[in-house]
Amino acid sequence: MPTQPKELIHKVNGLNDDKISCVLVDIGMGLALDVAAELGIPTVGLWPAAVLQLAVLLKVPKLIDDGLIDENGAPLMKHKRIQLSPMTPSIHPVAT
Repeated sequence: MPTQPKELIHKVNGLNDDKISCVLVDIGMGLALDVAAELGIPTVGLWPAAVLQLAVLLKVPKLIDDGLIDENGAPLMKHKRIQLSPMTPSIHPVAT
């Protein structure tokens, strides 16, 4: 995958005076951020999903350290609700 965006950027930048000056990418395509950084192009990551989903993802290491989920994301305390902060709703972990 890294060769595709790199080739595209080189092709576009070689066509005319309009150059790619920054890369805006969905965080799910984080590889494009690495490619742009390698080429010295400023980047911006966009998270289009709900902010609570991002908060959960960012808290995964703490949830593991606190013994609420295992390394695979499975809940260890199936009947305990998880609340990331007093301002967020609690989440009921459901094993899949």
